[in-house]
Amino acid sequence: MTREERWEERTEWPLTAAALLFLVAYAVPIALPDVPAGWRVLCTAVVWTMWALFTVDYVVRLTLAERRWSFVGHHLPDLAVVVLPVLRPLRLVRLVALLSILNRTGARELRGKVATYAAGGAVLLLITGALAITDAERGHAGATITNLGDGFWWAITTLTTVGYGDPIPSRPRAGSSPPD
Repeated sequence: MTREERWEERTEWPLTAAALLFLVAYAVPIALPDVPAGWRVLCTAVVWTMWALFTVDYVVRLTLAERRWSFVGHHLPDLAVVVLPVLRPLRLVRLVALLSILNRTGARELRGKVATYAAGGAVLLLITGALAITDAERGHAGATITNLGDGFWWAITTLTTVGYGDPIPSRPRAGSSPPD
């Protein structure tokens, strides 16, 4: 077992807990927009602390890697999340590690593993999508996604590819003209 693998084994549970804590701290101000200022400050501090923790983990794994350029190439999402603050919701991808932990303790058959990954990935994508779209849209002129319920509706209809309903992102993309 390499030093990098030993590090990953030792930090698997603490980083999974950190990702869950990040999810809660990221979600509270979005789910409860009228949360007291003290709680908002606490949530912001937790989000930045978890970001620092994930940064330290990435740097340690990079340092321990035998082939550093190969490590960077195989861990581009980790690097992007650490370097680009706009990608903060992607830090929740760390929770995918929880799925591998559940796989070891849960289903032994291939079907069970696939079902665990599929269900866990879908739920994580749904929650992350709802939080991110609500955070991006709330408070903007013409927004049809104004609360977390609208965000979940949008995420569910998008994830299931039904596309039913009126909530759609209202902010124009870079280089496009605003809707009429």
